[in-house]
Amino acid sequence: MAGGIYTEEKCPLCGQGMKPDPNLECVCCPNPKHKKQPQCRTRLVFIKFGKDFKKRFSSDDPVTSYRLAHQELESMRRAVGRGTFDRRDYEPSHPLGFSTLAQKYIEDREKDISNPLEEEFRISRQTWIHLRSDMSRCMEAFGQTNVKELGYDQLRDFFRDMQTKPNPRAKSPVLIPAKSKTKKNVRTNLRAFYNWMVKTKVIKPSEIPEIPSFKVVMEFRARITWEQQEAVLHWVRERSTEIGEPKIYLGIKLCMNTPNIRPGDLAHVLEKDVVPTTRDSQRFGVVTINSHKTIEHTQAPKYGIFTPEDMGILDSIPKGFPSLPFFRWTSPEGRRCKGERVNQYGTWKKTERAKYNRWRAPAGTPYGPDLFRDWFKRACDALGYEGVGLYGGTRHSTTRILKDIIGRDNTQHLNGDRTNEAFSRYLEENVEELMEAAMLREVAGKVRRPKILSGPLADHRIRTAPPANH
Repeated sequence: MAGGIYTEEKCPLCGQGMKPDPNLECVCCPNPKHKKQPQCRTRLVFIKFGKDFKKRFSSDDPVTSYRLAHQELESMRRAVGRGTFDRRDYEPSHPLGFSTLAQKYIEDREKDISNPLEEEFRISRQTWIHLRSDMSRCMEAFGQTNVKELGYDQLRDFFRDMQTKPNPRAKSPVLIPAKSKTKKNVRTNLRAFYNWMVKTKVIKPSEIPEIPSFKVVMEFRARITWEQQEAVLHWVRERSTEIGEPKIYLGIKLCMNTPNIRPGDLAHVLEKDVVPTTRDSQRFGVVTINSHKTIEHTQAPKYGIFTPEDMGILDSIPKGFPSLPFFRWTSPEGRRCKGERVNQYGTWKKTERAKYNRWRAPAGTPYGPDLFRDWFKRACDALGYEGVGLYGGTRHSTTRILKDIIGRDNTQHLNGDRTNEAFSRYLEENVEELMEAAMLREVAGKVRRPKILSGPLADHRIRTAPPANH
């Protein structure tokens, strides 16, 4: 039979090389007088299969070491008999382990970020960040499980038990079941991972397991009215101006006034991207965003507008070099008041909520990715608007407001939505329009009269017709 179990240990009593004994299920001294003594048995064994394959096993018990080695050896022999033997399945470095290959996949896709030479494989940095997060979920769940051994049952249990990632800033994080959209994103990246392994000749197409599919149920974001938006802007403007950072107010207002701009797009705005212009004797500011989420599809920049009032605020802020981020900290670091702390969220007393008590970043540092969201949430909490996030309170809410003013088609054009399906998520049925339609039907019912027919059925039709006052 191919392969065998061996050891480099020798008997401490007689010096002979130890050999496997199937009856005793261990590797021991071949001398009958010594093999039953514990010191003549070894727990350090290895298997050899073919010319250059060797794998070691060790445990606290010689019997356990032998059983592990024997089980692995028999598995390799059965694979040879079936014609499916692959030495990578048994190597101790786990070359076919899920975590090993997933890490290689993440590193390989990182090289394709904004790759100008290979358009087929090019991805954005934000897409890669989401890919890395989704693959990390899978790596935690599957570890070094052989990718060819993962089946439908394991994948089904993985998606069924998937939970949201805990918030690292929360003192007592609460885990809840992941939403269907999150599961769909993980499934998409997992499928792309298996396709990558097929293209790189790691596995065969027939070895891709069936991945469970499920229906995605999208939830609607909470929105606010135009009056509530103005209240939020007023709250943010007062407090951001107090700490010398009015650009926080300008960033949130820009997202409200220009629905095609997402909050994440503001991180790519540079000083040179804000160009003053004049229209009807009034000064405006044109904001050009050359790097944004949909740049690969649209192949065009986004534009935002600063109003004349906003330009007055910008005139009071010192300008920086053209290559500096526009939304950055400008006030001096370390400005403090007695009994207060200055941080990147503003000046707050020590009795305020502890999670906002963080030291402010140095002047010139770009705004953090969560700064606009946290400021918007603080404003909503102070004004009593529950469950409203930055995205829902800016893009979603403004889209609905503009639809009632300039119509659906014009609003979709301003939003930059390429499909009606994506745009319709912002516009669920208007309650006021439904009320108006209900009243129109009610009025039509009151003025309706029964039709008088001639002939033998005239009396019957008149009697069964609804009364005029119903």
